[in-house]
Amino acid sequence: MPSYRHAVKPEPEPFKLLIEIDEQNQWAKLNRAVAVRKTLFLTIETFTASHLASLLRGLAPEDYDLLRAKDLQNAWDLEELSTVRRRIQNLRSLLDKEFGEGASDILENQPWYGYRLRPESVTIRKIDLGGPPSG
Repeated sequence: MPSYRHAVKPEPEPFKLLIEIDEQNQWAKLNRAVAVRKTLFLTIETFTASHLASLLRGLAPEDYDLLRAKDLQNAWDLEELSTVRRRIQNLRSLLDKEFGEGASDILENQPWYGYRLRPESVTIRKIDLGGPPSG
């Protein structure tokens, strides 16, 4: 009797994000390709700062800090809580547009607890990128 083997489709590699951040010149590069400035820079910079603080405290990835929407509203000096959600949606839209559907999953949301960068999928480098790109 013949043996049938089912081909096992390999799981796709999870999306990984390299964030090169230049705090002095206020811009960042995502995966060495996409320049992020202005409001999107401030958005991603807040998440990278929290991520690095958790890393420096030696936390396990599952214990990395979550940023509550109200704390983000205060950090970004916004009047409306809905603007926090809009900023996060803009970042997610950029990630999906530039890197493909599902790239936005890099920004985790744990309902009632907050947001964070997915610890196992992010690498952050603080570097001098020079002046921001024009445009």
